[in-house]
Amino acid sequence: ATLKEGTNMDDAILEIYGVSRIQLENDWRDAIGAPAFVPIDRDSAKPTPIPRRNVQIISLTPQAGSETLATLEDTPTPTPTPDPPTPAPTEPPVVAKADTEPDAEPADSGSSGCGAPERASLGISDLAFPLFALGLVGMALRRRRK
Repeated sequence: ATLKEGTNMDDAILEIYGVSRIQLENDWRDAIGAPAFVPIDRDSAKPTPIPRRNVQIISLTPQAGSETLATLEDTPTPTPTPDPPTPAPTEPPVVAKADTEPDAEPADSGSSGCGAPERASLGISDLAFPLFALGLVGMALRRRRK
């Protein structure tokens, strides 16, 4: 109820419990066996300074109060590193062929080496796209006549 009235946390703890927030914290720490909390002195504490780069005008030619960009002469040339040696190719192992009849035809694999079928028959799916395109052209010509 005290906080709902607008009292800040420190004043509410002091009013309800009769001790400060730090004393309440240290009583709790004592109960659990933890070391006491010692707050820092805010008057003497200062943030750690972060070094910052002095920003200057960037120029291609040297000028007073400006930072000059590097030239090509200042840039070191990379030295090439030698490629690792490539291993010498080895011969594939020789595999003995089984005796086959010379008149025997090879087994039908269903396709040639390039993935195209050996038979040259046209199915309905092979004609679907050309017939569709022809139908669209016919419909366009029919509309023009009307």
